[in-house]
Amino acid sequence: NLVWHLPDLVAGRPEGTLELAHIANDRTHEYWIGLRSGISPDALRPVLSTNALRGLSYFQLTTPPRIAGGVWGRWREPESVAFTGRVELAEFSFREENVGRFASALRYTNRFLEFLEPLMERGTQSVRGAGVALDLPARRVYLTNMLSTVEPLLITRWIGPKTAAALTPYVFREVPTVRVNGFAPLSGNSDAELHFEVEGGPFEWWKFHIPRIQGEVHWLGDWLVLTNIQMRAYSGGTAAGHANFDLGASAGTPFELSL
Repeated sequence: NLVWHLPDLVAGRPEGTLELAHIANDRTHEYWIGLRSGISPDALRPVLSTNALRGLSYFQLTTPPRIAGGVWGRWREPESVAFTGRVELAEFSFREENVGRFASALRYTNRFLEFLEPLMERGTQSVRGAGVALDLPARRVYLTNMLSTVEPLLITRWIGPKTAAALTPYVFREVPTVRVNGFAPLSGNSDAELHFEVEGGPFEWWKFHIPRIQGEVHWLGDWLVLTNIQMRAYSGGTAAGHANFDLGASAGTPFELSL
């Protein structure tokens, strides 16, 4: 009936195997591929787009990822491709920052990639939450109810060098607890709306050395807005306030501070 079925293909490479099951309809040009992979993504380089190769270059893998799932769509219609499954990575680096383990369910359709209930572990530190999504046409990343107990500057370095440079002056000497919601651009700063709830310490910025601080941080394009800030201050005192920082200024960082 013009339907091909390949139920049990196994291909081997030095680092592992690739198991595939394949169904294709010659009449409708629809296909489905079930897969279980333990091979390196480098094997796919000849068929990847320039953008995909650029994304792959951010990763340095010690061991191949473990991937299981299904791919479907219509031949010669790249926009129809969809995927659902799960991925696990161990002992790798992203943008030259080491990571111990990453695991997540995956879903991809209409050039929208979702990581569902992702977990990243780095020693005793971790990031977990409801989801992370990449909108490839809009070049935007969405974060939903993500809870972080990792060094904040590590996250900013993953986002990109401009973000890391902008937030470097704000230092937690011990890892804080941070909850994040919102979206950010894959490049640049202007298209961003992220909301952080932060608690931890000691915290240092400029001439301030705060033993304990909590509050909310809004990253809105070129503006960094701090609200509901509560902190323990010098000699057993307390302080509260808010602040605005213009990160898009051509020189320096204009700010407004109420304490």
